[in-house]
Amino acid sequence: MPPFATNQESFIVPTIPSEQLTSVKSRYSYYRYTSYPYRRSEYNPHFPCVSREIRDQWLINLSGENIPDDVLDIACLGRNFGVPIIKKTRLQVPLMIASIESQITSVSHEERESIRKICVDVISNFLTKQRRPRHPNLLAKIKAAKDFKQAHPDILFLKADKGNVTVAITRETYLAKMAEHLNDTTTYTVMLTDPTPVIEKRVNQIVKHWNNR
Repeated sequence: MPPFATNQESFIVPTIPSEQLTSVKSRYSYYRYTSYPYRRSEYNPHFPCVSREIRDQWLINLSGENIPDDVLDIACLGRNFGVPIIKKTRLQVPLMIASIESQITSVSHEERESIRKICVDVISNFLTKQRRPRHPNLLAKIKAAKDFKQAHPDILFLKADKGNVTVAITRETYLAKMAEHLNDTTTYTVMLTDPTPVIEKRVNQIVKHWNNR
């Protein structure tokens, strides 16, 4: 996984030298535990920014477009990076509740009630209390990435098949490469009908058979 894509140190250590890791952890600890307001002289305006050498390992620009550094920083973070919520009104509370309920079905009734109470408090406090963003420049980078994507709808940011690398590529190039793959008759065959219903029926029969055993 790309650096900074997860909080688990085990994923960071193999990709960052020990001396760089110490620097990154120290900087992260400062931003995590320092009190507001930030002191302008100590605030890192590029956080979270990765070095060009590390970024080049996780993002390949095949679009031919000069993509700004802020956009590249966001694009190389990976899908598992905890992006902060910008607009609370877009928070899907029912979906969160459904996800929580699906995860607590195996515990006792008392434990479920305790977990529900904790989750309700956390969600309510988040929605009602106004807090300054912990990393305001991260939000600025996210906004810059969204603005760039809206201004360049023909540029796609995709995950590579191997290596967990993000690839920036134009839509035209992507469609051309996909067509080139599909035209390989030794690998793909044109089908006259959609096989999905038949496959779904067979899978349902197998699941039903296993359930009845």
